[in-house]
Order: sequence, then C-alpha cells, then structure tokens
Amino acid sequence: MRPRLPLLCLTVAACSDPVADVGGLSEGDGTTAVPGTDDSGTTAASTGTSTTGVGETAAVDSSSSGVAEESDTGPGLVLDVGSGESGGVTDDCDEDAPALIHVLTVGDEIWSFDPIAIEYTFVTAVDCPQIEGYPIGFVIDRSNLVTVLSAEPFVPDFDNYPPMKLTQFRPGDLDCEEVFYGAIEENGTSLDCADLSLVSMIDDPDHERLFAHSCTGGGFVIGDGFPLGSLFRLDPQDAEPDFALAGTNDYSSVPLAGTGDGRLFGASGSQDIPGSTRILEFDQDTGAILATTPVPEISLGDFGAYFALAFYGGDLYTFGLSAELGTVVTRYDWDDDDGNGEFEVTELPEAGVLPFAGGILAAASPTCIPLTPAG
Repeated sequence: MRPRLPLLCLTVAACSDPVADVGGLSEGDGTTAVPGTDDSGTTAASTGTSTTGVGETAAVDSSSSGVAEESDTGPGLVLDVGSGESGGVTDDCDEDAPALIHVLTVGDEIWSFDPIAIEYTFVTAVDCPQIEGYPIGFVIDRSNLVTVLSAEPFVPDFDNYPPMKLTQFRPGDLDCEEVFYGAIEENGTSLDCADLSLVSMIDDPDHERLFAHSCTGGGFVIGDGFPLGSLFRLDPQDAEPDFALAGTNDYSSVPLAGTGDGRLFGASGSQDIPGSTRILEFDQDTGAILATTPVPEISLGDFGAYFALAFYGGDLYTFGLSAELGTVVTRYDWDDDDGNGEFEVTELPEAGVLPFAGGILAAASPTCIPLTPAG
C-alpha cells in the first residue's frame, strides 16, 4: 500500500477550535443563528433523525474579504433544486452517463454508491504507472472519464512547493494519460493536498469545470501565521489545462461537491460547535462564499482528514470516519423535498458496512447525478 497523507488533525477538536479571524469569512459573518441550538446557544438534543433550519442562515456580508456583491448563482442559499423533474438527470445527459455517487478508497479503488439502495459496486482500480505518489482526490465526467489527483514525490524543481499530478483513464481501460504535472501555486498559496469536484457551467451544463480546494482535512478556521484556504479552478477544455486561483477563504480544508446546474458546495468544521459541520456554497466564477449553513448534527468524525462530501437528488451526503475506524454516512435534506420546513440529517447505518478494506478518502458527484428526489 502506498504511504498516505498524514492526518491533518488527529481529533475533531483540533480541527474546529476557534482561532483568530484572518480577514475572510468567519462564523460570525452574516450568520444569524446556529441551527440545532436554542436561544441560549445550547445544542438541542437529538437521536436518530434530527433537524436543522436552513432558513436561519443568511448570505454573508458582501463587505467580507473575497465575497462578491453579486453572482450568477444569486445571493444567499440556493434552495431551488434545479431543472430536473421526478429525479431525472439534466436533460442533456446520456442514459449511460454516470449518475451515482462514487468514492475513492484507501486501497486505491473506486466504487459507486447508490444512496437510495445503499449499495456499493466496484468500478475500477487506480493502477496507472504515471502515478508515482498516491491518489488523494478524483472526479468522473459525463463520458465516464476518471481524473485522479495524486500527491507526487518531492523534487527540487518547484521552489519547495509539492508537485501534484492529474491522470486520466476510463474504467476497465488503464491506458492512462497524464494531463497535468506541477506545483499548484499562485499569490503565495499552494495546493499540497486537495479535494476535487466537477461543476457544470450554469448556462451550459455539458461544459464541466474542475475545482480543487486545499487539504481535505475536515475543515477548520485558520489563524495568523497560516496560509489562507484556497479554491482553484481548471477548465479541461483549455488547450493546456492549468489551475488558476479562484479565491481564498478562512477554511484550511474543504471537501467539495458540484452539481449539473452549476452549484458548488463545500463542508467545513464549525467554529462555534467543535466537531460539527457547516455547509458552504461557493460562486464558481469568483470563488466567493455565498452563504454558510451550520449543521451541528453532522459530525466531522474522529479523524477529520477522512471526510468527504457528495450530492445526490437534491441532498448532500457526508462520509466520515468514526473512532472505531468505521465509515459514517449521513444524508442532509438540503432541498426540503417533503415540504415540512425541516431539513433533516439522517445517518445511514447500512452505508457504513463497506465491502472493501479500509476507509473512504474522497467522494465524487458526477454532474449527471439527479438534481431532485426520485418519485
């Protein structure tokens, strides 16, 4: 087994303790209340299925660093679940386009995950000779092309920035192609570990762009002396694809999930309630954080470096790692599809029974995943 990235934070508390604001978004910027708490700030007790109030979160103050005053995705939370109807994918997706969540395992395998049937199915192994290091993130595009991001052995050619590589192949055909190699650095920030996500252009769903956010370590607010969290963007249609800095923020680590109607979500640790989660929504053009939604019912797990985010059918799914090294999968009712005004968080206990060895390093949401619930 290849060596793994060191855990960025060995306990959840280390991932989410409050520290100084460094000029970007902090929990107090535009957040009017923390869902799941009463007026005194005491966390509401819950067992099994719990609820949180998305409507309690406001758009961030546009005066905050890195936050745009306007964007194509609109201000604040985007609760419209898109153009799909009856659980269908976007209209321009082929029938054989990938339409399930996919996960990357510690054993360098990719499996699909059906969150309705709660079933994992083996897709492919990651065994490209071009990958000299180890995979840390991946995506699958609408044509079933897999793109893997790997951390590569250090070389002195990049001014002490760690080299990264993008390698592409199709499941069942390990005729791999290296499409990017280099140190990802701009404006004094770099990408030395990251999560990936494909996101459709809002006006052109078939045009997917690739996003990466620095270190998927479960997320925590960073303080003085640490580099800002970085969101990078790459357009695979460019003649020479390269990462460009889309924006910076106060979150050291953010796993990403994109949609076929142009939304880009992230998950990070909560400053106010250590160990819990907040959902971010990014403007894909500016990198600005449009809104934060604290969801204290979702635990980052006991090892923040093993935390992944995915989208399916209008909901967000998180994959964490428990103290017993088991996988914890939760579904967050992002779109309130039942119309009850509550945004439930439900743990999927069967989803933690993995048919493969080791845990889950990353998750991918192909942009042909259904935008709305089935039925």
